[in-house]
Amino acid sequence: MGLGQFMLGQHAKGAAIFVFSYLIAGVSVGFAVPILWIVVGMDAYAIASKLQQGRSVGQWEFF
Repeated sequence: MGLGQFMLGQHAKGAAIFVFSYLIAGVSVGFAVPILWIVVGMDAYAIASKLQQGRSVGQWEFF
């Protein structure tokens, strides 16, 4: 998780999502992982759409 954000140029956000996902997965015994996949995927799609339209995106911008 976080690879999409990293590929879109949001390196710090991608690394933070990667670490956060492992912490959440450990605490929730993996039950929260499918929810995180959906939310992180939606965020990457929204950021990619903004970039494709030529709009600027901040390092920590969500959706």
